[in-house]
Amino acid sequence: MIRFIVFLFLLFELTAFSQDLSYVQYSTHSGLPSNQVYNIFQDNNGFIWFATDRGIAKYDGNKFTQYDQSDGLPSSTIFRFFPQKNGEVWCSTFQNRLFYFNPDHDKFYSYKYNDSVVKYSKGSLNENFYLAENGTVNISYQNYPGVLVISKDGQLLNSLPASNHEVSDLFSVIEHNDSSFFNFFLYDTTDFSKYNVLEDNNKYEFFKFKHLGIEYHKEFKLGNVFMFSLDNHLVINNKAKERAISKNFDNKILGIGKYDDNHIWVGFFKGGVKVISLDGKEKHHFVKNKSVTYCKEDTHGGVWFSTLSKGVYHSRNNNIQKYPIDNDFSYVTNGKDDKVIAGTIAGDNYEIYNNDISLLSSLKKKRPDFIFYSNNRSFYFSSTSDASNYSFQSENLTDNLNSFPSTFYVTFCEDFQKPFLAAGTVKIEYFNKVNNSFSNVCLNNRIRSVCWHENGIYIGTLNGLLNYDTITGDILPFPNTLLEARVEKVMTYNAVTYVGTMGEGLLLIAGDSIVQVGKVDGLSSNLVNDVYVQNDSVSWVATNNGLNRVLITQDCTLVNVYNEDDGLIDSYINDVFVKGNKVWIATRSGLCSMDIPEIVTAPTYDLYFSWNAVKIGELSYSDSSLSFLSYNENNLIFSYNAAYFSAKKGINFRYKLAGKDNAWNYTSSREIKYFLLSPGSYSIKVQASVNGKNWEDNELTKTFIIYPPFYQTWWFYLLVCLAVGALIYFFFRIRVLSYNKDILRELLRLLLKRLTPNARFFTVKEQGLDVKISSDNVLFVKSDGNYLEIYTTTKRHVIRCKIGDFLSLVPDKIEYLRVSRSCIVRIDKITAKGQKSIQINEHEIAVGRTYQKLINELPF
Repeated sequence: MIRFIVFLFLLFELTAFSQDLSYVQYSTHSGLPSNQVYNIFQDNNGFIWFATDRGIAKYDGNKFTQYDQSDGLPSSTIFRFFPQKNGEVWCSTFQNRLFYFNPDHDKFYSYKYNDSVVKYSKGSLNENFYLAENGTVNISYQNYPGVLVISKDGQLLNSLPASNHEVSDLFSVIEHNDSSFFNFFLYDTTDFSKYNVLEDNNKYEFFKFKHLGIEYHKEFKLGNVFMFSLDNHLVINNKAKERAISKNFDNKILGIGKYDDNHIWVGFFKGGVKVISLDGKEKHHFVKNKSVTYCKEDTHGGVWFSTLSKGVYHSRNNNIQKYPIDNDFSYVTNGKDDKVIAGTIAGDNYEIYNNDISLLSSLKKKRPDFIFYSNNRSFYFSSTSDASNYSFQSENLTDNLNSFPSTFYVTFCEDFQKPFLAAGTVKIEYFNKVNNSFSNVCLNNRIRSVCWHENGIYIGTLNGLLNYDTITGDILPFPNTLLEARVEKVMTYNAVTYVGTMGEGLLLIAGDSIVQVGKVDGLSSNLVNDVYVQNDSVSWVATNNGLNRVLITQDCTLVNVYNEDDGLIDSYINDVFVKGNKVWIATRSGLCSMDIPEIVTAPTYDLYFSWNAVKIGELSYSDSSLSFLSYNENNLIFSYNAAYFSAKKGINFRYKLAGKDNAWNYTSSREIKYFLLSPGSYSIKVQASVNGKNWEDNELTKTFIIYPPFYQTWWFYLLVCLAVGALIYFFFRIRVLSYNKDILRELLRLLLKRLTPNARFFTVKEQGLDVKISSDNVLFVKSDGNYLEIYTTTKRHVIRCKIGDFLSLVPDKIEYLRVSRSCIVRIDKITAKGQKSIQINEHEIAVGRTYQKLINELPF
């Protein structure tokens, strides 16, 4: 049985799978106008544009915006985007009618000489387009020789041949300069003067091929390497090589282009896309069996694939690869030579080499098997207690086979330079070099992980970290409350022990000190499933919410997180393993790998953050007109744009309006609404982030003033004061100075009357009753001993009061004037006056000698 399993482990390869990227698919269900997509373009605002057979679409990572013939497109089927130096993007259509637009404005304009283009196109479809600085249009065609040239004013400068002759030889031409290339076909290469399309030191490259009727051609230039395809045949002409590389494929080639500086992509009809190096070696094969028309890398490191029937596929990170096995991988570990081994919860075990994964065994059980390679020995452990179901094979056998333990293992020490160490549910077994045999010890605790350290063995359990002294046999808990949490992984590297806990994050033990790395330090979760130490300063931490690379130096602790937003197939990471320059990641939904990325101390993301519009009602305001708003323009809606395609949860925003908000407001919306803003000066600040960090890297600000209504402005108050002053001045000149020398008295009396125009009352006691009397109705008051007679416009009141106390009763005593020792009159009720008497209605009242001067100076 042992030999059979060893043979199974070493030789059995049932099925091979190639790696692939982790994709998000976008289709008509997502907002595309059609699943038939021909071309992809990213503009300077960060938006991704798609050319389809039902119009074009723009995508910002949040939503699609569709454009069709109702928006000005001359045709529903759009084939290619041709960005030009002047910022315009020209587009070719199925009817050979051209149109162009500026991505900043989203307005579409048909080429005014489209009738001439259609007339001289000979029925072939546009393949390439170039707009010269003088406005001349140059067009080449699929499967038709020559270049159609039309001047700025619509004159035909060069026409296509009369017919597409079937000649034996045909030349594919790439005309290029430092920034552009233009490809077309010719029957011969004798005269290029009329095909001088590009400006600035044009050069030409030629591919001669046999013309066998109507074939599908594609050309491309990458650096000094020129590519040419003909149906399913690809030619790579590298000037540094003596011979061109020729490759034949099973599927027809639909497109070629740049993948990176050293690789091209080749899209196939029902054959996916292949990434090929400039020396002809295939590196990757993505979206297999799909008809790929175009491949485009965006500025955030993601890659897009357009297809003829499945919409578009987007990989958020073309460095992260997945293996098409939809299963829960429990572990990934060392294999022989350059291989690694990975296993699933269901008991399947795989061997991975380069880009392929091969099935080693498929023993469907409730618990996983475990296979790894250490010190030239291959170990295979089954999930049963039968000793015949586990084994190891060695090239340089030093262990005692007869003493090999018989137990069910749940964890192993992965330090392959140390003696064998493994543990079952409650039992540890290890190779004891002292007696050259296996030893074991049982615990009253459930074991999760074990590792060697300089004084024995660390044991991670459900109830914390234990230390087993292999000399004395003592098992003691670690004296620190942090290490009382459940320990899922313990690993020692160069005298430092790394402990992954459930609840306390990552703990590093060095001597008597413990360093904790948790969520507050940037770790994606404090629930750690696995830890792998890469070197003295870098460790990898697998959590239930992502993979973390932890860099610890004397100066800082830096954590980089990788999850589904970065292209992982799942953010729940069970295990992580590093071999060579590649990180292997076992997730709940499959197996992934990635090249070890560069350490980024402060990652930044260009989100192409920009204002869209500020609306007040139905009107949109520019920055200049927004600066000054009237008091009734105080209901504002701010909208903004941002483009990012590598975050599953999208972009988050926060904003604060200085003058109103004291704290940040967080939102995922791309609109901010403020209603009924009070007059004043404001400054709104909006920030964007994809990871909740580095908010200041993408920030917008806008300042504006809302003016108050005119009656609340300082100049209005000033005008009122000036008007009152003028009124006083003219009153002083016309009335007071002319009729009364007692200026102060008369001025105060008139001002009080204007400022308090409402009726004024006072209360007196008459015959035991409180009587309310309007001061405005009083005519005069006459004294009779200890009583006063108050005459009003309606009646007479008799109260007990001295005349000297009367003025203290009324609210407007300035309106009253004493004319004798026994009489007080109301000034505004005097109807006539003389030197010795005055008259109020039908009453004549004598004026005392001492009061006659006041009566004479009184205005009348």
